[in-house]
Amino acid sequence: MVAAASLALGALSGQASADVLVDDTFDPGSTSPWQDISGVSTSIGAGTGPLAGESVLIGATGVAVNQVARAFDAVTLANINTSISVSFDYQLTSGISGDYLPAFGLYNSGGTAATADKTDDVGYYVKFNPKDDEATLFYETGDSYGPVAGSGVNTLIQNGNYPAFSAGDMRHFELLLTRSAADTIDLKATVTDPDGTTATFTIDATASGTSFVDTFDTIYLRSRYGNYELDNVQVESIIPEPGSLGLMGLGVLLVFNRHRTA
Repeated sequence: MVAAASLALGALSGQASADVLVDDTFDPGSTSPWQDISGVSTSIGAGTGPLAGESVLIGATGVAVNQVARAFDAVTLANINTSISVSFDYQLTSGISGDYLPAFGLYNSGGTAATADKTDDVGYYVKFNPKDDEATLFYETGDSYGPVAGSGVNTLIQNGNYPAFSAGDMRHFELLLTRSAADTIDLKATVTDPDGTTATFTIDATASGTSFVDTFDTIYLRSRYGNYELDNVQVESIIPEPGSLGLMGLGVLLVFNRHRTA
């Protein structure tokens, strides 16, 4: 009986609700909500290669900064274990000389419009550098940035056997931010090969103290010197169900009483 109760409690503790804040599939004829902020020319069109048959956001560029941004309703990670994630499918269609292929993150805009130097923004981003097989998680405020504690530079080959990312390849990217303490955010970035032919690569780190951010309302994406196709962009806010915690506590009490009277 105790074992059965423990299994039930485990199931309850895993319950959570997800609020979809962004779901961009770039349907034909739609207007892109993404803002070109530094020399990127974007349009909605037909995908190619692995994204053939899909409607995608096409990014064409020849500049170094090469950023687009997309605003969404602000979310605050008010409680422990609340999370926010951004994920998307990204195909590099040309260029591999840059080291931001891609770089993307979640930011608090402070209520101002997106700009290339993020003057009023603060947040977190992950930079993938397939040219040198590296990935790094950053904290950024204004135009000042640095690696999040515990991140440093992680070599893709050593940390996931992840191969060079070249033109014509498509990968699924995700950044997950979770509030784990009063002033601590856990960061986890993941790259998955949809074909399953290569290992999933993950990099994680923890931000706290002066690099703590808990409110987000903007996505930034950068693809340095690389043309790309973007699809299936999702931003989700994940909140543990309050009721599951109460039920879990009740279950523990019942198990304790049964054990005491046995």
